[in-house]
Amino acid sequence: MVTDSLRRRTPLGDLADELRAVCSGEAFSCWEDAFRVLTDVRRAEGVAVLGDAAGAVGVALPGIGRLTSTGDVLVLGLGPGWWMVDSPDGSTPVAGTDLMAAVDVSAARTPLVMRGAAVRDVLSHGTSLDVHPDHFGVGAAAQTMLAKAQVVLARPGADDYRVWVRASFARYLAEWLIDASVEYR
Repeated sequence: MVTDSLRRRTPLGDLADELRAVCSGEAFSCWEDAFRVLTDVRRAEGVAVLGDAAGAVGVALPGIGRLTSTGDVLVLGLGPGWWMVDSPDGSTPVAGTDLMAAVDVSAARTPLVMRGAAVRDVLSHGTSLDVHPDHFGVGAAAQTMLAKAQVVLARPGADDYRVWVRASFARYLAEWLIDASVEYR
């Protein structure tokens, strides 16, 4: 028997339902994509090319500031020799090899999905990053600040953005998004 104290909880907790309900318009919608498997992958020191790493991850490794995907798996290039793999709940985290270290960081961040024609407008209220399609096109990824919270921001589709925020800032950012999106509902 599973008790309440043993159930998985997201960093947003009950605020996840409010975020989804309030931010559910046609122009802007936002929700927590809870319980994704997040793996930080780092190239081993002294290794110039990862060769078989793409096979271990399951998708080609993108360059810095880029995003690649296959099915429901996203891979973001975060820095030199550094990637984050985002897989569906229940997936096995990427395993490390002699050429790369892989660490499950699922508990460290929570992913938020934002969709709609007004997503750029909402994001522009809280980030200095230029999210115009000419500068942050489909397939772009960046580490930036959003509403004074450190996030990873990616754009998998035209009106589709994803934000990974540290768990300790998730509630703050969700409340900020609820407030910042008022005029777009």
